[in-house]
Amino acid sequence: MVRPWGLTVSGLALIAVCYGLARFAYGLFLPAFQDAFHFGGTLSGVIAGGSFAAYCVTVVAAAAAVTRFGPRPVAAAAGLTAAAGMALVATATDAGMLAVGVLIAGASTGVASPPLAEAIGRWGPRHHHDRAQAIVNAGPAVGIVASGFVALSALGHWRVAWAAFAVTAVAVTCWVTLRLPGRAQPGADTGVVRPLGALKAVARDPRSWPALGAAALFGAATSATWSFGREHVMNAGGASATVSVLLWVVLGAGELVGLSAGDLIGRHGLRRVWTVALALLGTASAVIGLLPGLPVAAFAGIAVFGAAYVTLTTVIFFWITRMHPGTTAAAVALGFLMISAGQAVASPAVGALADRTGTASAFLACAALGVLGARAVRPRPRS
Repeated sequence: MVRPWGLTVSGLALIAVCYGLARFAYGLFLPAFQDAFHFGGTLSGVIAGGSFAAYCVTVVAAAAAVTRFGPRPVAAAAGLTAAAGMALVATATDAGMLAVGVLIAGASTGVASPPLAEAIGRWGPRHHHDRAQAIVNAGPAVGIVASGFVALSALGHWRVAWAAFAVTAVAVTCWVTLRLPGRAQPGADTGVVRPLGALKAVARDPRSWPALGAAALFGAATSATWSFGREHVMNAGGASATVSVLLWVVLGAGELVGLSAGDLIGRHGLRRVWTVALALLGTASAVIGLLPGLPVAAFAGIAVFGAAYVTLTTVIFFWITRMHPGTTAAAVALGFLMISAGQAVASPAVGALADRTGTASAFLACAALGVLGARAVRPRPRS
């Protein structure tokens, strides 16, 4: 028997591990990695881009695997992939081994999302779906906050922190395996069935192209903060290790504020929320880039960035699914794939820019993408 709240909370924990720890904690620990392995912005951006690119590959493969094997083994694979990647990071002896570990850890995010969407959509009571999905979507914020507190407890001992992350991933994998259902039930369509065909249909529909282009632009605009946020505040702003880690905690807290995005969209519409939130994200990036040594500005900027990030992912969710109500899971997968594609392409570019002209210029480039994109690509007026 599937218990809806057990399924939801264990799903929240899996997303927290895969996104908040395995994927986004790279930026939190980047200063320690650079000190340990002596590499600069270009390689930092390439490693970050590889993690985002891994998502693009695994989310499609996982959607197909859920159809064939059911959600339980795929969710377990996500947790074990995260654990393996983070264990490799914890034991890395050089930058190459670190890069492989970060790539494997980042791949877990793509594996985690499809089985949870399938399980909640198929086995949860219908009145529970929206609330359950909202709770699971809070996973990255919960993981980011948790990673910040772990980093505070293990300052100067990043290997211990990543080993703890790996152990946590194993424990969460065991929990999810107990809570998720096994094989898929034939005959019920939740939008995951025939995933490759559904993905192709969404991608080929001209109505999807503005939303997919906007998703890629939005992803690119976030790349400087996710990859270099803490490093910039420490190196350019002179913040202590403790203050810069607290910045990461505030980022996660800001994401939790952004969970009210659904209400904002219902009140003001997709177009207005998208325009304002993307402009705010760009402005926040500029504030972080230009004023890293002013704690009030840096903390305010990172909080606004977190809230805007979650708001914009919610806009993409509604924008793409309203056009494809019959293939919701495929539409969401493709929309989020394009966000990661934008991050994967932009991260190496902003890393190279940071090496040549300083990290502040990388933040300003991303800020320009956000501010200009807020008016260049938008949902239709009455959406």
